[in-house]
Amino acid sequence: MHRSIVIATHSPVLLEMLSNVAYHYFRSRDLTLPQNVGIKMKRQQVYREHLGTVEAIRDGQHELARVQSRIHLEKSVPKGFRSVEYGYTQCRFRE
Repeated sequence: MHRSIVIATHSPVLLEMLSNVAYHYFRSRDLTLPQNVGIKMKRQQVYREHLGTVEAIRDGQHELARVQSRIHLEKSVPKGFRSVEYGYTQCRFRE
C-alpha cells in the first residue's frame, strides 16, 4: 500500500526517497510485523489506519489523507527504529 501511494503521487522526490529507504523500511517491517501479526486488535487498527488514508485519497480530501498518514507513520515508524542496530531511540516528524 505504501509503495502504491508513493507511485500515485508521481513525485520524483518521493520515488527517490522510497528507493533510498526501502532497505530500512523492509527491515523495520520485518522487525515489527511478527509481534503484531497475531494480535487481532493491532491488525484491525492498522487496517483502519490504511483504509482511512485510502478513502481520504479516493475522496480528494488531501489534508485528511495527510493527517491520516502522519498518524499512521508516527505510530509505526518509531517502533521499528528503536532497534539498537539503527542507533535511534525515537523518531519525530517535522512540520
